[in-house]
Amino acid sequence: MESLRKTRLLRMLLVDDDEDDYLIFRDMLSEFKNWEVQLQWISSYEAALELPKPGFYDVCLMDYRLEPGNGIELMKKFQKDGFTFPVIILTSHGDHEVDMEAMREGAADFLDKGQVNSQLLERSIRYSIEHCKNLEALRQSENQLRILSSKLMEAQENERKRVAHELHDSIGASLTAVKYGLELEVTRAGEGKRCLDGAVLGQLTSTVEATIKDLKRIYGNLRPLILDDLGILAAMRSLVRQFREVRPNASLVETIDAEEHEIPEGIKIVIYRIIQEALNNISKHSDADQVELALSNKRGIVLLSIRDNGRGFDLREILMEDDHRHKLGLQSMKERAELSGGAFTIVSSKGKGTTIKVTWPVS
Repeated sequence: MESLRKTRLLRMLLVDDDEDDYLIFRDMLSEFKNWEVQLQWISSYEAALELPKPGFYDVCLMDYRLEPGNGIELMKKFQKDGFTFPVIILTSHGDHEVDMEAMREGAADFLDKGQVNSQLLERSIRYSIEHCKNLEALRQSENQLRILSSKLMEAQENERKRVAHELHDSIGASLTAVKYGLELEVTRAGEGKRCLDGAVLGQLTSTVEATIKDLKRIYGNLRPLILDDLGILAAMRSLVRQFREVRPNASLVETIDAEEHEIPEGIKIVIYRIIQEALNNISKHSDADQVELALSNKRGIVLLSIRDNGRGFDLREILMEDDHRHKLGLQSMKERAELSGGAFTIVSSKGKGTTIKVTWPVS
């Protein structure tokens, strides 16, 4: 009789002040084929309020008529105390108004005792448990969405703040210097001096060149135009050149085993940002003298790999420290990868370098 073997443990609470009803439901539950039922019967409203811990039961059957209150009031008290199991309200007489009130207050189902049989009860319990799981998953999803939304707004404000500081400190300061230099020449011209000051003009020219370079760096950080104009492969090589300028003593080996058209448009900016963040971290924090950067598309899988032989780190320590300098960058790379449909992995240990791999399935 293999088909009659109990496959699941069902922890059930029955709150009903009628012992005859308890015996009836006990017999119904014994007919369940796919569940081994552990039934606890509580015979009064007051006794139910003494329940020790939320989360101990899988489902609750609750009579509507419970003196001195009723089943819906008791269910609301359970909810307030942190009990999250689904509640099925029972009544001796079908009542549409009570049914609607129970549903509004969060009951999983509403059953008329006179019409319940073993099959109907089992189906109601099964539905209620699955419905409760779906609601909990939805609540968790909504909570994650709120957290993500908050982090997105915070990131936007931080980016605006960063750009404002850069414009003020570099572009603003440089333009102010140019203004003073030009005013000086205008004053000299007003005094009748026809010869321009070569030293001042040379300094102004250098300042303007530096300002143009800063401006390109700022808008390049906002949106790399090379990516739009020439594609991801050229943009990768640009990042490599920048890294070599900053770390001339480090060896960076790049391996590109993909054509431009083999990289989906939607993930090109993600690849660029992950490489940019990773090379920036290596440059600032790792003390690596060997770096490997690889991008490939083989058998429908785009693989990005960045490896260095630097000092490495303990990932658990970083994730536990709210203000760690690496944490935000790692989270940003991981979120970019996963939101674009990729899988992000990072392996690192102190003294043994770091390896970042991201894969995207493509058609």
